[in-house]
Amino acid sequence: MKVLVIKKSYLLKHILFSLFLCSILSMNAQNVTINIQPTNTLSICGISQLDRGKYFNLCHPGTNFERDISNTSISDRYLYDLGMSFGRNLGLVSNAITYTKNVQEDAARTGYTDMTYLQNNAKPTDGVVLPSSGFMALFPVNVGAMMHDPHNGYPKFMKKEGTSGSVDSLPINKIAAAELAVGLLKNNYTEWSRPITFEPINEPAWQLLDSTLMLPNLADFHLKIWQKAKDTSLHTLIGGPCSSGANYYYNNYQQFLKLGKFIDLTQGKLDFYSFHVYDSYNWDSIQNKLTVNINSGLPLEGVLDALSSWGRNKYNKDFKFASTEHGGQISDVKCRKNYAKYLIGSGSGFAYDMKARSVADYMCVSSAIASTMVFMNHPQTVIKVDPFIGLESYAWDPTYHASLLVANNYTDKTNWYETDKINFYKFFKDIRGRRVYSDCTSPDIQQQTYVDGKKLIIVLNNLSDSAETLTLNYPLNNIDSIKIRRVGRNTDFTSAYSEMLASNTTNFQLNAREAVVTFVHYKSVITETKATNEVPYYASQMCKQFSTSATFTVNVSSLSNIDYAYLRIGVSRVVGTNRNLVVTLNGTKLIVPMEKCASRLEYSGGYGSTKIIAVNKALLTSNNTIVCSFDDGKMGGIGAVTLIVGVNQVLTTVSEIGLTESPQLKIYPNPVISEATISFTLQQASNISLKIYSANGEEVFSGANCFLKTGKHNYVIDTKCFCKGLYVCKLYTDNDIFTKKMLVN
Repeated sequence: MKVLVIKKSYLLKHILFSLFLCSILSMNAQNVTINIQPTNTLSICGISQLDRGKYFNLCHPGTNFERDISNTSISDRYLYDLGMSFGRNLGLVSNAITYTKNVQEDAARTGYTDMTYLQNNAKPTDGVVLPSSGFMALFPVNVGAMMHDPHNGYPKFMKKEGTSGSVDSLPINKIAAAELAVGLLKNNYTEWSRPITFEPINEPAWQLLDSTLMLPNLADFHLKIWQKAKDTSLHTLIGGPCSSGANYYYNNYQQFLKLGKFIDLTQGKLDFYSFHVYDSYNWDSIQNKLTVNINSGLPLEGVLDALSSWGRNKYNKDFKFASTEHGGQISDVKCRKNYAKYLIGSGSGFAYDMKARSVADYMCVSSAIASTMVFMNHPQTVIKVDPFIGLESYAWDPTYHASLLVANNYTDKTNWYETDKINFYKFFKDIRGRRVYSDCTSPDIQQQTYVDGKKLIIVLNNLSDSAETLTLNYPLNNIDSIKIRRVGRNTDFTSAYSEMLASNTTNFQLNAREAVVTFVHYKSVITETKATNEVPYYASQMCKQFSTSATFTVNVSSLSNIDYAYLRIGVSRVVGTNRNLVVTLNGTKLIVPMEKCASRLEYSGGYGSTKIIAVNKALLTSNNTIVCSFDDGKMGGIGAVTLIVGVNQVLTTVSEIGLTESPQLKIYPNPVISEATISFTLQQASNISLKIYSANGEEVFSGANCFLKTGKHNYVIDTKCFCKGLYVCKLYTDNDIFTKKMLVN
């Protein structure tokens, strides 16, 4: 990678502005304690292992990744060092019309596609360069891209319908459209290259989502494609509506009702529901400051809980979520020029453009980290997410801000410059393993902790513009080395990245809007001595708007073995009201922390956040009453009230299996040759997760992460890749772990 050096004399106002920023980076630092238990495995709905392929993706289809870079050292670094996966492809129908050209009208069926011609002229490997053996080893089954179609991608021979002023139209014959979409998914791809998800329209125009006439048609469009995929036994998941924003907390959470109406019109049947998550930055040229509409971080926590609550309450199922785009972006070219001029001074040329781009890169990466930390906190909901960071945009717009690589002077594709968007992937490099318990006293600090063999990995992100002094409580004996990785901003808002060795991290400063990973290397493997499973329970009331108080009821199925509990409450208020929320649980008033980033969370659409409130477990009953009120008596709204209960689970070692096998769990056949059917009966509805461990305790399979009703259920697993030997099958439910030995021959 080339290193660009820009020498520029700053005007006095830029110097003063930089000094001011330096001061706010360190002032008002508060002490925040984070308690970490490395030997206590923490599961969320039975999921403890971090699935990197869900979160750390490049906005690229993956199929021709090595060819598109044409630089082995870069592609190898991205794949093997930074551990990138692939997230997004655009243009199912439109690409077939333009490139594979196997779409034509059926002479015998007006408005329908000639499916025989489509199948006979399908080109599933057309233009796909055979990947290297190393690449195939990383993605042996499927490259894992998500797919969505652009606006108005369907052929001219299909009649369209729309609404006045909309840039979008829909095929009138939804059955014909579904036949075409599913036919292309089935025939124009191999099993390896076929998209894992499909959204029929990328960011449909607001007229389709708001119109009482067009929204039912949009929903029917999605539902017909979903049904056709199921009838065809297609494995690609179908979902939508792929909305352009996540600001569903607007208007006291009444905005969420629009998504809810789409869900209801699709009968809650889609394989997933989707929207893009952007923080939109603007430059206020009068006050010379950045303004931002924030949807990542705390607002996103509440919106995802509202989605889960809608699914659980109305359809008795856990909805899945996917997002083909998230991050932070500058609104327009003029805005980017204005902030660059003020923050880094005037200039021109390619080198100046790259430094100005570094400011946009910081905004993109900071927002993408905030969103990703939320997504990682909802593993039972998230299928896959993709930060809007493309490999390069030469064919689209050489100067486009979302690209990771930029051709030298925007013309020389043999000489790529790497943008600071790479910091997203550098930040999450080597973060893997099983989640372990940690808690934090500040709602502004996103934090998660993982164990990978001998490594304790502490991931932190500061959502506020105030520095925080952290106290990390973790075992200090038997430490071999400590490494700290930081991603943040310089005083001129350009991107900052650093790595360093440290002797101690029990006390250190987390700067404003900075993300830090601490790797604590111990001299021996960190063993598991305890296991806790977090179970979310949702209030039956959703998206309530009120000015005085509102009552919510949360039923908890079991009160046994509870270790701890806390509330997540998605809250929204109109502009100008205060941000306090008063909460009582079963008659006891709770302490509701106020986030320091609260002022950043208010925009023209109002204030949106999620209150995270510790709960004394002794207060819990089977039927819990939560009363929320605003102390200024003005209007506000609650999206969802979620009570998270941490349940202690009994650990079972392989040597104990013979004594503790569960009769509720059955495996047939056993011994297993190539395929096993695992049967179990649930006495009450529950989240479930199925895991299989080798005899030495290594997790070799994880699946069936879902919410199931009472009754008997079967799950089939393929064991062809398993080595011969003894395995342990564990079924995790909200309150129990069922265990069974499995022998593979």
